[in-house]
Amino acid sequence: MTADERMNPPQNCGNSVTPCSVDSCQRQVKAKGLCEKHYRRMRRTGDPNQVRKPGPAPDPYRAQVRGLQYSDFGCERTMQTYVAAMAMLGAFADHDAFAAALAAATRPNGSLNVSKLRRLADAALMGAIEDGRI
Repeated sequence: MTADERMNPPQNCGNSVTPCSVDSCQRQVKAKGLCEKHYRRMRRTGDPNQVRKPGPAPDPYRAQVRGLQYSDFGCERTMQTYVAAMAMLGAFADHDAFAAALAAATRPNGSLNVSKLRRLADAALMGAIEDGRI
């Protein structure tokens, strides 16, 4: 390296300001002439223009609980218990039985006893089986 090269390094030094080589994409190049999105597509599918179909739709109960997971439930296992209980109560209990189960599983301080809610949901399911509703 000459003294002139040391005093005047290349301007782009790995952070190119040229746009992505994919038509109609103006994002900054990250690697091999592609922006990050198209580079990842190229690695994943072999074609930077190929868009894969989206994944499955989110479970409504799980989506409802996601925001509360760490503040109220604390772990994935408790959340899965809650999701299962809510799904069973929603499928096999009428509105009054659903509200009664939630009220019965609520502690005096207002928090929810998820294990008790699951037991009540199991009981509602067994009652539905015995009554011939299933």
